[in-house]
Amino acid sequence: MNTDREVREIASEKNAQIISHELNKLENSYQDHLHIDYQKFWNQSREISDLFKTLKPLSYEVREALWSRFNGICEEVKDIQREQKEEQSKNSAKKKEYILSGLSKLILRIPGSLNMSAISEIQHRINQLLLLMKNEKNDDLQESAQFSPVKLTHDDQNECWTAWKSANDLLREHKTELMVRFYISFKERADQIKTAASDADPYIIKEQIRQFQTELKNSIMESEQFREIRAVLDEAWTLSSDRIQVLKKETTRRALENVDRWEQLIINNELIISQLENQIEECQVMLQDATSYDFAMKVKGWIEDKTEKIGKIKETILDLKQRILTTTEKYGNPEAIQ
Repeated sequence: MNTDREVREIASEKNAQIISHELNKLENSYQDHLHIDYQKFWNQSREISDLFKTLKPLSYEVREALWSRFNGICEEVKDIQREQKEEQSKNSAKKKEYILSGLSKLILRIPGSLNMSAISEIQHRINQLLLLMKNEKNDDLQESAQFSPVKLTHDDQNECWTAWKSANDLLREHKTELMVRFYISFKERADQIKTAASDADPYIIKEQIRQFQTELKNSIMESEQFREIRAVLDEAWTLSSDRIQVLKKETTRRALENVDRWEQLIINNELIISQLENQIEECQVMLQDATSYDFAMKVKGWIEDKTEKIGKIKETILDLKQRILTTTEKYGNPEAIQ
């Protein structure tokens, strides 16, 4: 039979083994310094600390050795944790500086952003910095790979969030102000174009509308404001289109009236040619009957003059026929115009 002393020694050895086993587990938990679960580690440490209080008997010498080992483990992890916090603090400060610098630059650009393209580019950049603050994936931001793994400290996170919200609010206010300015300016211009469409050159009005619509695509307004201005421009476009149709009909009518006039000129010129040809025949008879050289030369001059006139009139007729052909091909048959 074991004596009380032997029983206590056996129990003490078992308790020492229990604590030693837990210390082994504790040591293994922080070997990978990059993935230490500090909350779990310190919870286990508190449990082991309680074991020193509750597991009895435990010889003094063994207890001191185990406690020294336990303190060594805790001090080592404290050093690791402190170093990591210092490193995190440095990296957080760099990331914060980058974010705040980026936001400051964007704030300076906001007053000069006067169209939708510039506003959208700044908004996109502000959103990128927000993703960086949240450590979310952001392939558009070159620095994302460098800073994304870095977690901001609580204070740095608050400072960045305050600056981000300020920049985002400023951009939203600027955008709202621009929307009002764009609407007032564009509405006034649209009304002016619509008024001018009643009597100005409709082709010029349509070109102005096309240019205006291009500007609208890169402007900033509410959907209802866009619809209102486009409705005014549509009215001006329709009015100009109607006026162009009227002008085309009038142009066609005048062109085909010219065809009638040119055809009559051809008839008149052909009649003149016929008269000149008769006169030439009479002159040729007179030339044959001429009794003097001087008279013969005079008659010969008449023939040459009339022949030259016929040639010029024929050229005029060819030109008129070409005009008639070109005009009828472009405007149609004169009988189509009533």
